[in-house]
Amino acid sequence: MNITKEKILTILAASAASFALIGCGSSSSSAEYDDESSSSVEESSSSQESSSSEETVSYSNSVVVHFSTDYTSSMLTYGNVNDNSFEDAGIDLGSDAFLFANGKYIYALSPSNVTLIDASKLSEGSGAIVKQASIGNSAYPYEIAFTDAETGWIVLNGRSTILKVNATSLAILDSIDVSNFAAEGATTASGVSIKVVDGKLAVLFGRLNNYVPNKPALLALYDAESGELQDTICLKGYNPASMKTNNGKLVVLTQGAYDADYKLPGDETRGIEIVDLKKKTSEFVMTGKDLGAGSTKLALDTIHNIAYVNIYNSYGNAPIAAVDLAKKSTAKSTEIADAEGGFVFDAVSGKLYVGDHAYGAIALYAYNGTDFTKVVEPEGVFPSYSIAVANW
Repeated sequence: MNITKEKILTILAASAASFALIGCGSSSSSAEYDDESSSSVEESSSSQESSSSEETVSYSNSVVVHFSTDYTSSMLTYGNVNDNSFEDAGIDLGSDAFLFANGKYIYALSPSNVTLIDASKLSEGSGAIVKQASIGNSAYPYEIAFTDAETGWIVLNGRSTILKVNATSLAILDSIDVSNFAAEGATTASGVSIKVVDGKLAVLFGRLNNYVPNKPALLALYDAESGELQDTICLKGYNPASMKTNNGKLVVLTQGAYDADYKLPGDETRGIEIVDLKKKTSEFVMTGKDLGAGSTKLALDTIHNIAYVNIYNSYGNAPIAAVDLAKKSTAKSTEIADAEGGFVFDAVSGKLYVGDHAYGAIALYAYNGTDFTKVVEPEGVFPSYSIAVANW
């Protein structure tokens, strides 16, 4: 497939969050936060992050679910964390879907809908689909976080709304209107990530105007039950890409702006930062200058305090790096040429699953901290897009 300059711009623009927030500062909230991780369902079983308490938790089943696409067609594959051979689930999720896990359930967030899949029934094909709900054209749900087994919050990228939903029926229970946060000239006040920490919804916003980040990213804190805004915290970096929880704090990746050649320069406008919710501060652990370039993907090993990011040198050249958050040191991998395929760390198995987008060598790998093992997938699999691990 020929990749034109216009195609690259389209892909980058589609992946960027066209959102903005007008305020930055602290509200009158006097809430205090513990330094321990929340015991919410999201942190105990989500594929996106895990609290350190999971070291003592055991599960009967652990299934990896992998969504791959060429933006026209797609495939959903799955396999046990102890296997290196995946099967085709025979489920069509369209050309775009972000996967998240909550116990045995997989939530596939597509541009206009949410699909709930029972990971224990993936061998049944479409019979594994529990529910599919439309949330409107071009809503672009980006992430879901759970307050408990029955309640989730979804942040939308295409609308100035955060939705509270029933986790099993997908019925909309409530919503938060964030349209007043849209910057002048921006079409929405979309967010890029949402997490539950100590009874709070932490929602990550960028401040872009026509895809240009003119102001640093911003974190808004809401009451997880009522949806009431309680605080905001300014970040150091621009154009946020991802956020993870880590012992009551947040690890945020900001990717910064693309340059004229559609690269992410290694400067101090982007990087990995730690948000202290108790002190209401955010500080860089590593900037793009330290990493050598900007990054677009983040996975977090909370057991060993390691952040995995891709070093986005240019389109098609984004090797993975492990960042020791305590020692502030990095090690780049030569195994993965283009880690734009998404990756996720599973604290139960201790494995990092990463998709290599390298042209002519697309693959899914399992990394155990020492070796990368290529996962055998069905013929016709597409470039990796999103990965989740369901533990129950």
